[in-house]
Amino acid sequence: MNRKMKYKCAVSLLLLAAMLCMLLGLAACGAGAAPAVEAAAPAVPAESEPVEEAEPTPTPEPTPTPEPTPDPNTPAGRAYAKGLPEPPDVDIDSWEFKLANTNNGISEYHIPEYGGIEGQGIDPRIMDQAYAFVQGARAAGYHAYIAVAYRNFEFLFMLYQSMIAQYGSAAAVAEIYPGAGVSEHQLGLALDFTDQYGYSAFYQYFDNTGFKDTELYQWLHEHCAEYGFIDRYPEGKEYYYGTPCTEGHFRYVGEEAARYIMDNGICFEEFLMLYDPDRVFIPGAD
Repeated sequence: MNRKMKYKCAVSLLLLAAMLCMLLGLAACGAGAAPAVEAAAPAVPAESEPVEEAEPTPTPEPTPTPEPTPDPNTPAGRAYAKGLPEPPDVDIDSWEFKLANTNNGISEYHIPEYGGIEGQGIDPRIMDQAYAFVQGARAAGYHAYIAVAYRNFEFLFMLYQSMIAQYGSAAAVAEIYPGAGVSEHQLGLALDFTDQYGYSAFYQYFDNTGFKDTELYQWLHEHCAEYGFIDRYPEGKEYYYGTPCTEGHFRYVGEEAARYIMDNGICFEEFLMLYDPDRVFIPGAD
């Protein structure tokens, strides 16, 4: 082999060696590369203590507007002070509200006109209501009669004198009988009921003691306001009316006033005083 050929072979070997080195270097680089990093799993949060829910703030309720207090110098204001509802709008100077009791006299008052019901005198302005009252009791199954209605001053004065002779003094009579000039029977607006027919003819012998224990009285008491009447002398109210009249004594005041009086358990004098405190004279009152 000549020198030229030897030279070419040497160069070829050198080139081959260089290529092998390059290939070996690349493989070594590939073998030392860092492995690929897997995607990290999501972190699991550590368990924490339960968070208490805050209580909702309550919505404040609107404050109601207080009812205005009525003027104390009015019927409504006087009723309010006694714990009573507002009284009806009536004129206490009207004829049906005329007052007669032991301490508030009417002297020799006579009714302007004269009417009659079943043999008894009465103010003709209440004749229909009185008749309906009596018939209502009878329709309910009771023996109801009017023992006393209108009595004039002269008759009552004569009766008063006879009672003084019987009981010995005017003071003794005053404890059981109002007398002439202070009796509601002079007004023609009052009815004394009985369940005994004979009493209606003999007033001077009329004794209605125990009538409040009868079923008839209970019916009259419960239904009187429907006809414009009141149970005139409720027990416990003697301070206002003084000496009561006979048991079973009912007085006409008109339906509106009657319902108010009976529903609220007051007497006629208390009703009048709601409108005018000076309307009723009470001995010893401040």
